[in-house]
Amino acid sequence: MHDSRAIHSLDATFLGHLEFLAFVQKGGVLSKLKSDKAIATLSRERQFVLRSLVEEGMRDKVVLSSEHEEVDQLALIIKMVGLGLGWTLLPKSIVRSKHVSEDVEILKVDQMIEGFKFGMALWCPHSKQISDIKKTILKAVHTFIDESAAAAAAAAK
Repeated sequence: MHDSRAIHSLDATFLGHLEFLAFVQKGGVLSKLKSDKAIATLSRERQFVLRSLVEEGMRDKVVLSSEHEEVDQLALIIKMVGLGLGWTLLPKSIVRSKHVSEDVEILKVDQMIEGFKFGMALWCPHSKQISDIKKTILKAVHTFIDESAAAAAAAAK
């Protein structure tokens, strides 16, 4: 969606934004950073980047550190961050995922009132045959977004 055009031959439904936040080892050195110094420090620390984000052309948007490594598996990134080997930018909604362990936490950063937000849209050809499928997908996505927001609000308390 980040390089889409206003006029096209596809049916597009805007779903919302996916918010990315910095995750670090819980109780680790990076978790103790002062929130006003976090970005400067993170830009010099090892960052793990999900390779699929790079392959989707989002490298310029998600790579913040001069020392970064692309990793294929989300679970491996979370494991390495949990071991204190670096940090990562991941979707905020991941906090309710089975992949997130008790070994990682979100880092508060003064320069980010909110996380990096990326728009999500469902694109499909104009077709009556797929309208029921589209409705089912939209319902599932909206349910996931609502549950993620509720889980994030509960985690913040």
